[in-house]
Amino acid sequence: MPKAKGKAKKATKAQIKTEWDDLDLSTLEQRVATINAQHTHALEERIRVQTEYEAVVSYRNVTKSEIDALEDDIRLKNYSTEQAGKENFEEFRIYEEKVKQLNYDFKRKVELNEARKDDDLQKEDKECQEHLKLTECKVLSTQEELREMQIVYTEQIKQQKGRFDEEVTTSEKKLSQDLQAFVDACAQQETTLNADLDLKRLVELRALTEQMNLHLSRLEQKHEELYVNTRTQYANTSDENCTKIGRLEEQTSNVLKEINILKDRSEVLQEENDRLSGPLSEMISEVRKDSLIWHRSVPKNVC
Repeated sequence: MPKAKGKAKKATKAQIKTEWDDLDLSTLEQRVATINAQHTHALEERIRVQTEYEAVVSYRNVTKSEIDALEDDIRLKNYSTEQAGKENFEEFRIYEEKVKQLNYDFKRKVELNEARKDDDLQKEDKECQEHLKLTECKVLSTQEELREMQIVYTEQIKQQKGRFDEEVTTSEKKLSQDLQAFVDACAQQETTLNADLDLKRLVELRALTEQMNLHLSRLEQKHEELYVNTRTQYANTSDENCTKIGRLEEQTSNVLKEINILKDRSEVLQEENDRLSGPLSEMISEVRKDSLIWHRSVPKNVC
């Protein structure tokens, strides 16, 4: 009964036939080593693709840093423009201070002229009083002469006062004209400076904007081309790797199946060996006994 079971099981196992049945153990090890080498090569290809992807990401970061540097340059230009505006405001403030100083000097001159006029009048009054004191004793004899001199002095004072008033009026008009001309010149110069600065700022901003847009467009174009090429290459490589990995997995599963089959056959052979080892031992012991008996039965001379 055990022998019949062993034969039936062996017949059932023999029905499964694969391409690995006729290969020995060394050939199977070589085939497994080849499959492992192919798997290692696939892993290396995947690492290479990952490295290229990281290089593309690094290039993107460098491009972003350059864009940030351009934005910093634009902010620096805006700051320079603001500083120029502040300097122009400071110059305009200096012009206002000069105008205030001119007004102060004009008022000071007017006050000095008024004080000088009062001093002259006081001096003349003092001289008249002293002259009157000296001539009190001659009032009766020189009363008519004194009246004439008083009239003459009064007329001279009026004339001198008129001339002084005319000079003051002329000085005021001239100073007002000079002040107005200076204010107009300052305003015109300020307008010219503001127009020049605005034009220069607009030209520089337009040039910087055009350069920045051109550079950004070139960077975007290069980035798009590189991104498309990298994505295409990565997609192709990924598809190839997936295909190779699928084939390798299929081959690995086939190898595992064949290994299991070989294990089963090995177990069957081991059982057969264990089954036959008993009779073989008995046969060997019988052969040894027969040989010993034969040696004993053979005469020594014959040997």
